[in-house]
Amino acid sequence: MIFATKSPYAIIYVMSTVILMTVICMANYYQFYKINAVRDVELLQKKWIASIPDNLSYKVTEGCGWLRFSYQVFRSDKLNLYENVKNYETKYQKSISELFNVIKDATANADSLDVIYDTKHGFPKSIRIDWKKYTDDDECSYSVEKFKVVGTKL
Repeated sequence: MIFATKSPYAIIYVMSTVILMTVICMANYYQFYKINAVRDVELLQKKWIASIPDNLSYKVTEGCGWLRFSYQVFRSDKLNLYENVKNYETKYQKSISELFNVIKDATANADSLDVIYDTKHGFPKSIRIDWKKYTDDDECSYSVEKFKVVGTKL
């Protein structure tokens, strides 16, 4: 019997089994954590979508690596309008609802993610993402500033 001896093979077998089981348990926990974290972000996004004011404005600053862009977003009668920014393609401009999608993607795929939510309205005020730990210039950040609910139509 392999377990009745003190042979090196028995010790290697037992230690290998313990290490393998530990790795499997850690991988399961990690996947479970990621799934729950994405679910939490989805709940926050649904809460935000359900409570978006019809008329508001805010400024988004985003960037990856050394590039930084800012643009103003105006929401009037449930329609988002973006400030026309020179040298910046409008297809990359994001609303707050789209920033939640960035957070979900980063939760599932990034090495590190740091999000600060607005306590009153529940939107992400600051997002910092490091997609790969040992890669330079892959860090991205987003910030929402000058958030203002407008009582009348813009």
